[in-house]
Amino acid sequence: MIDKLFISLYDVARSGEKLSTKDAVRDGHAFEDIATHRVYELSRELGLKPNPQRHTLNLATVSGNHYQFDVSFTLEKVVYIIECKKRKLTSSEHIYYFNAKLLDHQLATKAADTSQIRGIFLSSAQVEDGAKAYAIAYGIIVIDPESPSIEQMIATTREGSPLHDELSRLRDKINDNRICFQSTQGSETAPKTLLQQYKFLLNRWRRYHG
Repeated sequence: MIDKLFISLYDVARSGEKLSTKDAVRDGHAFEDIATHRVYELSRELGLKPNPQRHTLNLATVSGNHYQFDVSFTLEKVVYIIECKKRKLTSSEHIYYFNAKLLDHQLATKAADTSQIRGIFLSSAQVEDGAKAYAIAYGIIVIDPESPSIEQMIATTREGSPLHDELSRLRDKINDNRICFQSTQGSETAPKTLLQQYKFLLNRWRRYHG
């Protein structure tokens, strides 16, 4: 069910590249409008219980603040929050700020497992590697025109194939390696190492899916 959503998000990220006028602000708003509408409608079709577009979540935070997010929906007990950005160069600061809001919610739950709130950063411009490593460290899923989610790659490979199994293992490493569980600096599962593994498997996936 959610695999279809990830595939759609990748299509939205790539379609954002076509929005190109002399007004960057207008392009940004147009991309966010397209993305939020598509994700909201697909979420409804898939039974994912979406909140209204640009909804302010009524969830606890450490600060007592409440935040508006472009798109959010609930699947079982997990709240997925999606941030949409269109920039010629998507800087790390966008992901840092997005994660600050996620952490304000996550820390308030006092739960060891941050999977109860998952962030998805959707960009119509390629995200730099430093920001991607940061996202892996905090469990944020990044999708840009050059980077499908690992969930999408798993969904579009044959179950039981070597590539499918390697992608599944990498997904599990990433999910088990969030910053709240343990320090991973210098280990084989450090965020930058996991990013390199992702890029290696992405090249293999592209041979079959373009």
